Amino acid sequence: MTREMLENEAYKFRQAIEKAKAVGEFKPNSYRTERMNNFPHDCCDDTADLFTHYLYHQFGVDSIRFDGESYDKVYGHCGHSWQETEGWIIDLTGDQFENDSSVSIKADAVYVGRMDSFHRQFKIVRSEHSCGIECLGSGCWDRMHSLYDKIISHME
Repeated sequence: MTREMLENEAYKFRQAIEKAKAVGEFKPNSYRTERMNNFPHDCCDDTADLFTHYLYHQFGVDSIRFDGESYDKVYGHCGHSWQETEGWIIDLTGDQFENDSSVSIKADAVYVGRMDSFHRQFKIVRSEHSCGIECLGSGCWDRMHSLYDKIISHME
């Protein structure tokens, strides 16, 4: 896929997540809190996995998920996850740090591009090939498939 195609799909997927959140699709229930209700905060790993799943199942495109962390003497550790597909970094939650003092360089809500100063400030602690939900541990399959179905129902 071209960068432009990836960016177009990334924006559509991000908008679908925002729509699902706006109509209450991620509200906590009586037995579980759903962290996607805080989107874009604290759900970068799930978002990367869900978008990876979408790209793999819709277009046959594999991804690598990256988990990074930064450290600040005052604020401590800060983690972030994103994916790389066909050499392009794709990050749908960079804006979660806009009011966070632990990350000095800020990012746009959706980023599709090469390694930049925002992502460079995170030390990579894990990178792993992913084809989506099925590449995750089976303990989260039901939750992630449910989230995916809710998001896809809002795709335009």
